[in-house]
Amino acid sequence: AASDSSISARSRLVISVPAGPAANVNLMAFNPDGTPAVSGQVTVRGAGGGQFFTDDLAGFLGLPPGFIGSLTINSNVPVLSLNLERTDHAGSFVAPIRPRQ
Repeated sequence: AASDSSISARSRLVISVPAGPAANVNLMAFNPDGTPAVSGQVTVRGAGGGQFFTDDLAGFLGLPPGFIGSLTINSNVPVLSLNLERTDHAGSFVAPIRPRQ
């Protein structure tokens, strides 16, 4: 897996199911060159407050700190997702809007 130890940010990911049955969600991380890095699965309860949350997406998937790449989310039912990046600058969160260079 591609990583950059100078990056001190972490990705926070929330996945929720707005309606219907539980979601079987597959998370697939890809290296910058498009090759698969690792995958993971989670089950998110259906409507009524079910959600998946992690404050450290790379750690949850077993990726090295500073992982550089992309993520796809596939589910058997519609889900909502939110990804925020936590920086070391006072622990603030920002929405990542462009790839790292």
